[in-house]
Amino acid sequence: ARAEQDTFTCGVLSYTPGARRVSVGGADLKLPKKSLQILEILIRRHGQVVTRSELENMLWPHDSLSSDVLRSQMHILRRFLSRHGFDGIETVSGLGWRLTDGIGRE
Repeated sequence: ARAEQDTFTCGVLSYTPGARRVSVGGADLKLPKKSLQILEILIRRHGQVVTRSELENMLWPHDSLSSDVLRSQMHILRRFLSRHGFDGIETVSGLGWRLTDGIGRE
């Protein structure tokens, strides 16, 4: 199926949803389930801000959570990707997060 073959790329990061395959610089990574879900949302909207409420509604549609739950999950994803050479998750103060190519960030 075509959808399984689609691969999203963002700098050195790539994600193939059908295979649930994530790689940084060609090296495959095994992400925790929730991290993978967050990454998929961000990479599908590469360059666009995804708000906290959008993420919470997509990830936990029937649960009311403290703001710490999403923040904690985002920290896990960032730390995991950073260890493998990708630092492209940008916090947009007061709004949410945006996936960038990770180049030139300070």
